[in-house]
Amino acid sequence: MVAARAGDHNAPARARGRPYDVCRSVGWVCQAALILLAFGLLSNPVQAASALAEVVKSNADSDRVDIAAIDALYDEAMLQGDSVDLAVRRIGVFADNERKPAQERANHHLTIAHIHWRHGNQDAALDAVDHALALRDTPDALLLKARLLDATGNPDQATEWYGKAAEATDLEAEKEFIRIRLTMAEASNRNIDALVTLADERDQAFRNRAAITLALLGHSDQALDLFDPAEQSGNPFRQHVRVAQWAIEAGDLDLAQEASWTAYRSTEVQADALYALALLAEAYRKDDALDELLVHLAEQTAANGEPDPMLVEARVDVLIETENYDEAIAF
Repeated sequence: MVAARAGDHNAPARARGRPYDVCRSVGWVCQAALILLAFGLLSNPVQAASALAEVVKSNADSDRVDIAAIDALYDEAMLQGDSVDLAVRRIGVFADNERKPAQERANHHLTIAHIHWRHGNQDAALDAVDHALALRDTPDALLLKARLLDATGNPDQATEWYGKAAEATDLEAEKEFIRIRLTMAEASNRNIDALVTLADERDQAFRNRAAITLALLGHSDQALDLFDPAEQSGNPFRQHVRVAQWAIEAGDLDLAQEASWTAYRSTEVQADALYALALLAEAYRKDDALDELLVHLAEQTAANGEPDPMLVEARVDVLIETENYDEAIAF
């Protein structure tokens, strides 16, 4: 604040009413802030000084974008109720500043791309990446272009950009990541054997991810060979249901029956349990063995002592399907 002259009683009022007078004492920083305020880009000064400032500084100082800082900016915008459009406009001020170096501007455009991708707007993300590539072919831009094309179902185009990214980066860990993604992108189109070979060379966590990819591509039998639900992190019910579904598709009905029953026993959520029992019935039905399912359900009900309402309902459904109406009525 400009100090009031002695005897000038109107100075404080003038200072409050004329912010540009105040800016004369602090230079371009304050002027820039006022411009942003005028366009509504600094609705929260505390926010502008935290995650946004961190991203802007990183984009200016580094050849690579800081994904963690971008995620923090996105999370902060969402938690504080700001729209993603506001965060994009804030970064866009720097991205469109032609006085900034091309590398820095490219990083700002990539920041915008990551924000759009995180928010599910893949078309806008691709557009922002293209703006970055128009400035510089950075490893970050090349790789993000490949990943977005991969995610939008364009494996052939993704393969081309993964190759460019691999040539551009000097980071061994990134090269390995690209090699894996490149193999998966190629596999999604024609080279299933390459993915299986790669998975055989990697740990179980990777094998499980590869199995999911294979199943999505319609190769459930090969997915079952790779997948181990005991080694998959997350909800056990989901892992065993996954195996049951793949096994039904692959025609391995014994495994489907075992996995669906294990899924049923691994959950306390009624909707999940009912779904597992539906898979169990489907596995026995495809095996032309509903009579065996009735025996199995009867044995399990007896073993548990107290009747399980879901198992009783499943037995009644199977009895009706097999036209054993008298027994069904008895329940």
